[in-house]
Amino acid sequence: MLKVLKLFNNEKIVKKILKLHTALMTSGIVLTPTLAVNSNTGSIDNIIIFICDWIGKIGSVAALLGGAAFAFGYSTDNQETKIRSLMAIAGGLMAVAISKSPDLFGG
Repeated sequence: MLKVLKLFNNEKIVKKILKLHTALMTSGIVLTPTLAVNSNTGSIDNIIIFICDWIGKIGSVAALLGGAAFAFGYSTDNQETKIRSLMAIAGGLMAVAISKSPDLFGG
């Protein structure tokens, strides 16, 4: 802000520029999902939702199996099994998070 203030040498102008910038960025963030909802992509949206549902289910199973593998690795004190199972849990939860992405865009 100091660089902008030095550039314009007027605090009122800088405040107006910052308010305008904030309003434009906020409207861009708010309007993006609305534009995605009103797009004419209904036929592919159903396919994407179907695929994302299955990715979420598969990711849940991977995280569940990773948790079970971690329990077995913990009981046998096997470091390699623990590391691999924690990676399976993280990968499964990432897949679940990615499968929720159509909800971000109004799908």
